[in-house]
Order: sequence, then C-alpha cells, then structure tokens
Amino acid sequence: MNDLQPMLDAFAVAGEDPAALLASGTAHLVAYGHDLASLQSIPGVTVLATSSPHGIEARIDVDAGVRVPQPVHLCFGLLDPRGMQKVQLDLRVRRSPFGRTACSPGSKGRGT
Repeated sequence: MNDLQPMLDAFAVAGEDPAALLASGTAHLVAYGHDLASLQSIPGVTVLATSSPHGIEARIDVDAGVRVPQPVHLCFGLLDPRGMQKVQLDLRVRRSPFGRTACSPGSKGRGT
C-alpha cells in the first residue's frame, strides 16, 4: 500500500480531523489512481479491495443488524493534476431476519 500522508494532509486542509480516518472504529478505503493507500474493516463492516493497472475493485459488506457508529470513509483521488481513475465498487448491506437494515426507515440506525 502507498503512503497515506497526502490524504491526511488533504483532511487537515479541509478542516477535518485526520485522526478520524485512522481511528480503530472507522472503516475506510483510500486510493490514489489505481494504487491502494489504506483500507480498514471494523466488526460488522468488511472492506476488501484489489488494485491493478486497469483500476480498483472494491467490495464493502455490512452485516445484518449492524449499527455503524462512524461514517465509512471512501476516499478516491489523483495526486497528479491530470489522470484517470477507474473504480468498481460493490456495496452490500445485508437485511436482518426482520427485513430491516441499519439504514431502513423506522430503524434506530444513523441512515435516513
């Protein structure tokens, strides 16, 4: 994986706390171009990714009934002023046996 420092610097310039990205309770995926810089899963949220010269393939699975306490950070970008980035993202939020997800209306999750 590549250096995460450029993204931490960008967070600081934007007025955000860069430590939030690295917190142990925060799931994230950071990529520059077609290179992975960092990824982190948390209990109930699995973050998987592979990179190649042709792009990034990522998959995020949220288990049924999981309440995600912090936003999942997905940071994709380019360090050069010009370029292209191809990202294929597969996001799966599993339903609980009661038919609700953590983001369903009427649930007590953060989503709306």
